[in-house]
Amino acid sequence: MTVADGFFEQRQEEIDTVARIIGSHYGFKTNELLAPEVVIRNIARHHARQMALYLAARLVWYPRVGLGRRFNMDHTRVLHSLRKVEARAKTDADFGAVLGAWEVIIHEAFDRLAHRA
Repeated sequence: MTVADGFFEQRQEEIDTVARIIGSHYGFKTNELLAPEVVIRNIARHHARQMALYLAARLVWYPRVGLGRRFNMDHTRVLHSLRKVEARAKTDADFGAVLGAWEVIIHEAFDRLAHRA
């Protein structure tokens, strides 16, 4: 395994951690949030997926195209989802606070991942 392979593997594990944390809170499995869009017919799952994608984009150093692949989205869908969450966070202070709280929880989970390795 090359250094680059290890880097990308760790980032994918972090993305999966974000999806697992958000999914478990909202009652979805990780693979449900990472599934292709055609599978997502539930609006609550769709919103949880957008939130997980947004948090992964903010907290994991990974290209947007790679995030799209991991979440089974094309690049334009990724950008649309990120903009939707950003817009809601700007207009809904409570939602912005929730995102901030999730960031803290996810950073703590990343710290546990780092100590495990």
